Amino acid sequence: MVKEALFDALGGGDREWSRRLGAASMEVLFALAADAPTAVLESFWRRPFAVERLTALGRPIVEVHCACPPEVSRTRYRERVRHPAHGGVGDDEVAGWAADAGPLALGGPLLEVDTTAPVEVAAVVAWVRDHW
Repeated sequence: MVKEALFDALGGGDREWSRRLGAASMEVLFALAADAPTAVLESFWRRPFAVERLTALGRPIVEVHCACPPEVSRTRYRERVRHPAHGGVGDDEVAGWAADAGPLALGGPLLEVDTTAPVEVAAVVAWVRDHW
């Protein structure tokens, strides 16, 4: 949502502009998280950037990793209706994301959720509450 709001306020551009907007949105997300007593952060995290930045928050981290095979991930990405802020992503870039997907393994509790089947959201929420 942060990237989309920045796009709506600042306007669009080429793929490089989209990457810069994405980086700026991550900075906003981490600035907000640093000041919040607790937070839920959602993103497709890129290693090692994510490990370094999340660990630097200096708080216990509960990780929920939504997993599916790379081919399912690529198909879902291509079929999803997305905000224009995410335009211009090629198949090679999506394939790279899918190949890099996996838990960050930050040393805290980790729940891996298979998203190829219906997810019991209430069970995931209960797990997070139990491990927070």
